[in-house]
Amino acid sequence: MSPFASWSPLDIPVTVSPHKILNNTKGVLRRRDLRCCSEEEMVEELSGVTHARRIKVRRGEDKIQIDIVVLTFDNPKPSSRVRAGYLTLDVCAYVPLPMRCYKCQRYGHNLIRKRPPHIHISFFWIPAHVGIQRNDNVDKLGKAALNRASSSG
Repeated sequence: MSPFASWSPLDIPVTVSPHKILNNTKGVLRRRDLRCCSEEEMVEELSGVTHARRIKVRRGEDKIQIDIVVLTFDNPKPSSRVRAGYLTLDVCAYVPLPMRCYKCQRYGHNLIRKRPPHIHISFFWIPAHVGIQRNDNVDKLGKAALNRASSSG
């Protein structure tokens, strides 16, 4: 437990927990001996493994499971070996496929992150500080930014 887990400023309870994605690493396990094991058994029996996913290949209409398993470890440094019973298994680094948009075939984004050209985002100016001294300037700057955005778009 972190020494900051019990610290609470101004008597406000603070909960500290590790990040679920950034503190994980993935590795690839290639072993024919593990073909009979399910993904749940691998998570239970292998130490430090939080998730296991078996790679499937499509052959015609069927999906066939092959001898490659992607393991997710609960530490930020990847494990180079895993012990499974009497076996010591080597774990390779996991390199994910690059993110690629299927519409424009460019790398670095997918269709979810790409905004379609027919969607227009507009800004609305609501005077919130009218009559309050020193805050009228904020509204003037907001209105000027709105006018610049609408004239350029």
